[in-house]
Amino acid sequence: MKKSIFLPSLFGALFIVAACAQAPVPNTLDEIIGACEGCHATGFGTQAYAPSLNGMQNWYMEEQLHNFRAETRGASPSGEAVMEMARQTKSLTESELSGVVDYYSHQKRLHSSETVNGDSDNGKPLYEENCAGCHAGWMGRRFTKSPYITHLEGPYLLQQLQLFASDKRSFVVDGKHKRRMTEVSKIFSPQELSDIAAYIKSQPD
Repeated sequence: MKKSIFLPSLFGALFIVAACAQAPVPNTLDEIIGACEGCHATGFGTQAYAPSLNGMQNWYMEEQLHNFRAETRGASPSGEAVMEMARQTKSLTESELSGVVDYYSHQKRLHSSETVNGDSDNGKPLYEENCAGCHAGWMGRRFTKSPYITHLEGPYLLQQLQLFASDKRSFVVDGKHKRRMTEVSKIFSPQELSDIAAYIKSQPD
């Protein structure tokens, strides 16, 4: 069996969150991007729970920013990072949010090799049967409006699966494919969620 190992850097993640929370509300787009980079910079291995935003689809990023603003994502207050994201998005105008989305959507998407402790062999059939239809190909992503995921950090992917499974990721704008994500996540055990995340990270971007 293929095994993937992840050593969590909890102290580093908590330090980053604390630094973000202490930052003043920025004014210019450059300052806003700088504040975002404080948690989302592409320094893989240190941003366990804040994903790289580079190259993220603009429509998906815009939707998630509004989910954070409405406190439907993360079931706030579920953690300092979620509360800080809600605070930051509420402090920005629609024009400023659009500027952030435009900036990051035009950056080159980078692949993280950071994975999780899971059995990718076991995760493969679970992913292919339940997830690949929406996430594996451009047609599925376009039809269901599902994001790229293989390039994201393994710990972040696993955390999001866990949030979906525990009803802590909801939506401002509902839809059957979004509800399907929640329904599917609930059918797996915690170990199977780890196995799926490990398999995702074994795939090329």
